[in-house]
Amino acid sequence: MPYYRDVFNDLAANPPRRWALTHCGDGVYLWPRAANYRMIRADHAPNTKLCRYQILFEFHHTGRTARILARARYDEPNRVMWNIFWEHARRVKAQRPKEVSQTEYTRSVARWVVAAINANRIAQQSANAIRNYLNNPPQNLKDFIAIL
Repeated sequence: MPYYRDVFNDLAANPPRRWALTHCGDGVYLWPRAANYRMIRADHAPNTKLCRYQILFEFHHTGRTARILARARYDEPNRVMWNIFWEHARRVKAQRPKEVSQTEYTRSVARWVVAAINANRIAQQSANAIRNYLNNPPQNLKDFIAIL
């Protein structure tokens, strides 16, 4: 989708401090630079939106709300790690995802509402909201990242 590509390009030109952008499909995926990458074996990485990552942070815009989802693999043999991430999200009091998974391979374990954003999906506005949010994240996002 052109909107997500434009958001990605805007963030890549000026990324949030301490965050890296990752190419995986057509979305906007982020990773905290201080955390170790959670990769999985190539033979356990079907062609899904998370590539070879166990968990990634995905920017998502629905209606007038922008949010960041912690998306983790849900397929076997990754279900155990998904449950660990889910339980940790509960402990740090992160918001629970409302949606039911659209894929059989990944599910969200937590979400953070970034901002109310124009329903017309203006990429620069969205990128600025993400940048501002991640440059000064809430404590429960910091606590969630600490386990990665």
